[in-house]
Amino acid sequence: MMGTYQSLPVTSARQTRIDEFLKLMIKVDKLPHTAAWSCKKVKVQGNKTDEKGQILHEEVKVWMRDPVKCIKDLIGNPLFCDHMVYAPAQAYTDPTGLHQVIDDMWMADWWCDKQKLLPKGATIAPIILASDKNLSVAISR
Repeated sequence: MMGTYQSLPVTSARQTRIDEFLKLMIKVDKLPHTAAWSCKKVKVQGNKTDEKGQILHEEVKVWMRDPVKCIKDLIGNPLFCDHMVYAPAQAYTDPTGLHQVIDDMWMADWWCDKQKLLPKGATIAPIILASDKNLSVAISR
């Protein structure tokens, strides 16, 4: 009876999915390890009160990574080398230089101005820690 059950298509498909998942996990484990996750319990104050009028508090878990290690991993990843910019650039739509094109962060006057203040060989490494998909160029206009 058990052999008949195991040969049913549903059981075979389930086993195939499990096998594929395990193969994927083996490949994931072979990937280079980046900054480790850590967990910290934090007590937060709520906006409600108890029956005595006291502000309620709750202990929550906050998962985090060291942002400096994450940035080192990203900058050091060769897959991103063609997408990194280490120096400012300026472009114009006209030969006289009256109409500047600013379509990326490194093309803005701010980066060029700040770069001149840095020692030779240094560069600006802006890090956007969060984004809501708005273009920073559009915000600055």
